[in-house]
Amino acid sequence: MSRITLTIMSALFIAVTLPAAKETNDAKIYSKAKFIRCKEGVNIYGGDADKPCFKSIPKKFAGREITLRVIDSSDPLEFEVKEAGIVTLVVETVGARKLVKQGWVEVGKVVITGLNGAPRELPVVQKELSAGKFSIPSEGLSGSRLLK
Repeated sequence: MSRITLTIMSALFIAVTLPAAKETNDAKIYSKAKFIRCKEGVNIYGGDADKPCFKSIPKKFAGREITLRVIDSSDPLEFEVKEAGIVTLVVETVGARKLVKQGWVEVGKVVITGLNGAPRELPVVQKELSAGKFSIPSEGLSGSRLLK
């Protein structure tokens, strides 16, 4: 009886120590846009001023890179997915509403300080995309930005 118990315990131990499954499947993305580190206190337009800057970033996105945008630019965000997977964007609220209707899912908010110092929330949306070229409309002051 001891021998059977030992075998079962050994099998249970092995099952418990298996590695966890990968949580995300981020797409491999190429864009001509410049990227900056997405972290608290960094100016969202890449300048030296302390406003507007990232004030609060969800932990799972902290330290990633985000595309630079010219303030109030209507130029679309263009990128190429080289390897299929999840694409993450930070967009203005009006843009998020439209993207959600196209199958994107809101997964959080990035808080920035506006030019006047007041906090403003920008939705973070994700969608699994296959390989190909994409163009996302930019709306509002901050537009649409890739987060990778």
